[in-house]
Amino acid sequence: MLKVKKRPKLLVPAGSYEALCAAISAGADEVYFGASGFNARAGAKNFTEGEFEEAIKLCRIFGASSNITVNTLLFDREINEVLELVYKAACFGADAFIVQDIGLAQIIKREMPEVTLHASTQCACHNKDGAVRLYDAGFSRIVLARELSEEDIIKITDNAPYETEIFVHGALCVSHSGQCLFSSVVGGRSGNRGECAQPCRMEYTMRTCAGERKGYPLSLKDLSLAEHIDKICRSGAASLKIEGRMKSPEYVWGVTKIIKRLLEEERGANSDEMRQLRELFSRGGFTDSYYTRRYLATSEGMYGIRGKAEKEATKEAENSINIIQPRRHIKAECGFESGKKPYIIYSCGEYEGFAEGEEELESAKNSSATFESIAKNLVKLGSTPFILDIKDISMTVGESVFVPSGIINELRRKASQLLYEKMTLPVGIKRMRIGFCPQRQNSSKKKVKIRLYFESSENFKSKISGYNDIESIVFPLYKFASEGETIKKLSSDFRIGVLFPRVLSNGEKKGALSMLEYAKSCGASFCEVSNIGHIETARQTGLEIYGGIGLNITNSLSMEYYTEELGLSSIVLSPELKLGALRDIVKPSGVISCFYARGRLPLMVLESCIVKSCGMCRKDRENEKVCGVITDRINASFPIYPARRFDIDYPCRNIIYNSVITDLRSKKELYMSGIDVLCVSAEEDGMPL
Repeated sequence: MLKVKKRPKLLVPAGSYEALCAAISAGADEVYFGASGFNARAGAKNFTEGEFEEAIKLCRIFGASSNITVNTLLFDREINEVLELVYKAACFGADAFIVQDIGLAQIIKREMPEVTLHASTQCACHNKDGAVRLYDAGFSRIVLARELSEEDIIKITDNAPYETEIFVHGALCVSHSGQCLFSSVVGGRSGNRGECAQPCRMEYTMRTCAGERKGYPLSLKDLSLAEHIDKICRSGAASLKIEGRMKSPEYVWGVTKIIKRLLEEERGANSDEMRQLRELFSRGGFTDSYYTRRYLATSEGMYGIRGKAEKEATKEAENSINIIQPRRHIKAECGFESGKKPYIIYSCGEYEGFAEGEEELESAKNSSATFESIAKNLVKLGSTPFILDIKDISMTVGESVFVPSGIINELRRKASQLLYEKMTLPVGIKRMRIGFCPQRQNSSKKKVKIRLYFESSENFKSKISGYNDIESIVFPLYKFASEGETIKKLSSDFRIGVLFPRVLSNGEKKGALSMLEYAKSCGASFCEVSNIGHIETARQTGLEIYGGIGLNITNSLSMEYYTEELGLSSIVLSPELKLGALRDIVKPSGVISCFYARGRLPLMVLESCIVKSCGMCRKDRENEKVCGVITDRINASFPIYPARRFDIDYPCRNIIYNSVITDLRSKKELYMSGIDVLCVSAEEDGMPL
C-alpha cells in the first residue's frame, strides 16, 4: 500500500485574462500562462505587457502561484530578450518559470539564482535518470512526460529531492513532447517554438501489408485521469496539471471546479462528473491508456476525433456556465467622529491599506451618519479584486456627526488601492547582469567529415561507395543483437557508434544497458543519445557520449551545458536551425559539431503503435523495415518505422519519418557555418537517423 502523501496542488491553464479569472474563481492553486512571445501556445490570446503584470498581481492577491511559460527553444539572438522578460516577471512576483531550453535555464540560474525553474514536459522526461539530471540542471520541479504509467510516476517521484507535475486532463500530443518536428518540417511552424499547426488532427490514409484505411490515425482522444484522482493523490506528485491554454474561460472554470472537488475529497470522478467533463470538451470521449496501460496492445480506446455532437454539447455546456468573478474577502476598521479626521483601514491577512481624511469632521446639523449609511458605501468596491461583508466592518461612529458620501468614497478608493499595492509590491530580485553576447562564427569555408548512419550492415561496401573522409559509422542499438559480429568486423577500418533509442522507460533500462555492453564488445566506441535521461545509462558502459538531434540544441548556451557540464564530446545540432542561427552557435574547444545533412528527418516519436491501433498489424511482417505509411491530402507519404522496446511486452513504439529525403550536401553555406561533421543516412531510402 502506498503511504498517504501531501495533497497535490491543482495547476490550471490561462490563455487569456478572462480564463485567468475563471481559473482563480474555480479554485486553482496554481495558474500557468505566458506573455506575448516565447511560450508553447503562440496561438493562444496570451497577455499584453500590461495584462501580464496585472495577471501576476492578481495571482498574488488570491494566493495562487503563477507559473510563467517560457517553454520554447531559443536562438542565440533571442536569449537577452527572454532574460529581460523573466526578470520583469520575477519582479512582478511570478512564482516559477516553466522552461524547455536547457541553455536558457542555465543563464537564468546564473543571473537570477533566486528564480524557481520548472522543467517543461517538452524536456521529454520519461525516466528517473532524466528527472535527476534535470534537477541537477537547476529545475526544482519536473513536468513528467504524458506517456508514463502509474508505476512510472511513482518510481520517478518516490524519495525524490525534486517535485513532479503530471497532466491529468486535456489534449494529448500523439508524439512525445519535444520530439515532434512534423509541423516544423512539413508546414514551417515549429511546435518547439509554440507554433504547432497540429498535423496530427488531419485525415490520412494508412497503408500497410494488411491493406488500406482512411481515417485519423494520429488524433488521440483527450486525456482524463479524473477517475484516478484518489490514487494520484497517493503518488507523491506535487502538482496536477490541466491542459488548455487554447480553451475558453468556461472550459477552464468547469474543469477546474470538478477536478478541485475531487482533490479535496480525494476520490475519483463518478459517472455524472465524467459526463460533465465530456460535455465541456472531448474527442469521442477520453483516454487513460498511458496511465493504466490499457489498450496499448489493442485497437481500442485511445484515438478519436471531435465531431458535431461534441461541439454542440460543448456549446450548451458553456452557455450554462456563469463564471463568478474572483473576489478576496477583506476586513474594515474605520472611525467617523466629530472633531476628528475620518479614517478607513482595509485589511487582508498581514496587509493593510490605511487612508485618512485631510480635515476633521463636523457635527451634523440635520441627519447624522449611522453605521448603516456609512457601511453601504464601504462595501462598494467595484472593479477591485476585493469584497467586504458588513459583518466584517468594525466602526466607530459619533452620535451626531456629518459624513459626506464623497469623503467616504475617496477614503474607500485610497484604502483599497493602498491595500492592493501592498499585496502586490514589486519583489526584490537580485540579478548578476551577466548577459549573453551572441557571436557569429567566421564564415570561411572548411572541409567537413561525414558520419554515416546505417539501418543494417547488409551491402555495406556499396552503401559507402562515393563517400570520403568518413568520421564514423553508426548503427541502431537493436541491430547489434542480429548483426553484432558482422559490425565487429568493420571496427578495424571504421570508428563505430551506437544510435540509442529516443525513449527509454524505467523498466527498459536493464535490457538497453545489456545490449549496449554487447555493442561495446562488438567494437562500438561511442553512443549517440537524444535524451538527457539516457546519458547515465550510456556512460555506465564506458562508451564516449555523443548528443543526438533529440536534445534540441539551438543555441550556444545549450551546447555549452551538454559539453562542458555533462561531458558530451559531439553534438548534433537541431535540424530546426536556419543557417544564420547555425553560424551563431559557439562550439567549445575539442567538441565535434554536427548537422543533419542527408536523410529522412524523424518527425514524431509515438509511444503507442498506430498500425496496431488501426488493426492493421500483421505478425508475418516482423522482419520488414517499414511497417506502414500514412498519406496526407496532397499525397505525401510518411513512412512508419517500428522502434522496438527493451524488456516490456507492449507493441513497438513508432517513429514517423518525413515524406521526402532532406539533402543539404550541396549547400555551400553549410560548409561555411563552422560545422565539423555532416550526418548522412547511408541508406538509399534515407533511414534511420
